[in-house]
Amino acid sequence: MGNSSSLFKSNKSDGDLLSVISTTTPLDDRLDNNNKKTEEQLRVEQHHSYLNSMFNLKRMFKKLDPSVLNQMGNVQGEIKVSCKFVDYLLLVKVVLAQDLTAKDVRGETADPYVKVELLIGGKLHDAEGRLNTTKVIKNTRNPVYNEIFSFEMKKENLKEAKIRFSVWCYDEATEDDFIGEAFLTTDNIADDDQTFTTWLSLNPQIDLNVGGEISVKLTHKLPQNLQISVESANNLGKVTTTTQPYVRIYIPGVPYLHKTKAYNQDDDEACDEPCWNETFQFPILREELINKHVVLIVSDVNDDSAYLGETHISLEDLMLTCQLEGKYQLQDLRASVATRSRWAKCVLQEEFQEALAAHANYTTPKFLFSRPIGQAGNQAITVRVPKASASSRLRLVNGVLVH
Repeated sequence: MGNSSSLFKSNKSDGDLLSVISTTTPLDDRLDNNNKKTEEQLRVEQHHSYLNSMFNLKRMFKKLDPSVLNQMGNVQGEIKVSCKFVDYLLLVKVVLAQDLTAKDVRGETADPYVKVELLIGGKLHDAEGRLNTTKVIKNTRNPVYNEIFSFEMKKENLKEAKIRFSVWCYDEATEDDFIGEAFLTTDNIADDDQTFTTWLSLNPQIDLNVGGEISVKLTHKLPQNLQISVESANNLGKVTTTTQPYVRIYIPGVPYLHKTKAYNQDDDEACDEPCWNETFQFPILREELINKHVVLIVSDVNDDSAYLGETHISLEDLMLTCQLEGKYQLQDLRASVATRSRWAKCVLQEEFQEALAAHANYTTPKFLFSRPIGQAGNQAITVRVPKASASSRLRLVNGVLVH
């Protein structure tokens, strides 16, 4: 796909773009002037010339505005998938996707395909030796696939496995463009031949090499003393012999930021098991714990851009136990909407869903609910507000509102 098409990349500069386009001779004139080449050969040359021109156009767009075609830019859309476990086989069906981000130069459409990957313990597994990608659907933001993939796995691995669905836009001129990805945990898939179907919202791409665990102890003392002890970490990814990890700790909405000291390993081995044993205090009232969470980010003191992972710990349980202690998974959460508290996120989603249901009951606005609500048949409606990171989906079945 993206790699194989690199043979068509042009060596011309951006200033030569007009000459590239202007020197493309019409096919009929070229047939008259050169009888040695067949019509098929001339069509191939014309196609290659078009690819060179498109490559230069995209390169100019990226220089004018680096956000154009940026993989970490605006991500939107949903993907519908089904899963079933039968006799040591995990069957995964990619049904369809909708409302994908347009990735062509004009910003109107895309040529999407889906890549399906199984992760067990953070390691990728192939789909029975076959290419685990769907076919490419041309010129659409709402592709329908209905393709099935199978993965060999043991039943006990269902509790720890994940399926990654990454959506890409096929590009003949340059590398394929990333549209979005979603993860599905397999712990809710039954092992009794029942099919599990769900919709997944697409998110920005994450780095699977980021990982590990961090040991943390949290204690709350009345009236407003929250103590956070950062003890150690293990199995850190993306570390080298020069890495000196440290942890940043903060609570969204609280104007305090704490940092541990950088851990310096004495020998020349990679520092993947640092130890800090430092305690920090935050002024948090007990009644505020339900709406708060702690963010811990592991970085390298020698490289500000180095990101070794982070974790978010909800403080809601502290209202009952007054103390939490354990190991928390480090992940790449830079593109996650979890920077807000789970409570705030759930409230916003519920309010948005209730508002959309009310609009459906009154069939307002008309441009959204154009079909008569009592008409037989199925109707699916999705509304998304990117600035609020909120979306809502509902379905009308024979006039009956079903979420």
